[in-house]
Amino acid sequence: MKAKLVTHEWADFNKRTREGEFSTGTYGWTSRNGDPDNFLFPLLSKSNIPGTNYGRWTDEKFEQLLAQAVQTQNRDERAKLYQQAVEIANEQTPFIPLAHAINYVPLSKRVQGFVQNPFGYTPFYGVSLSE
Repeated sequence: MKAKLVTHEWADFNKRTREGEFSTGTYGWTSRNGDPDNFLFPLLSKSNIPGTNYGRWTDEKFEQLLAQAVQTQNRDERAKLYQQAVEIANEQTPFIPLAHAINYVPLSKRVQGFVQNPFGYTPFYGVSLSE
């Protein structure tokens, strides 16, 4: 495979990406809450063209599964629907995930009342140190 690397000023890169002026590229995304919908909808839904579905990929069955999953109250059924959607995306490979951030929080046994927040910030309300 031959590739020509091209760089752009950030504003120009964003404009070109939104307008689909690329054959391949890299972009970063980290979910704010870990919910499958916070990955699949912004990155792959046709509702986000133009927007964060930079590859402009669409699949009607995928869209139906997302719509069902986001409205489903049953946790197990919701997980199955998202799994089916992921399988469709994996088969068609609209993008290749390279990495995902993992937040580590070191704690002492003296720390009381700390709860790690899945949104990436650390609230210390109600946290104390024991003797």
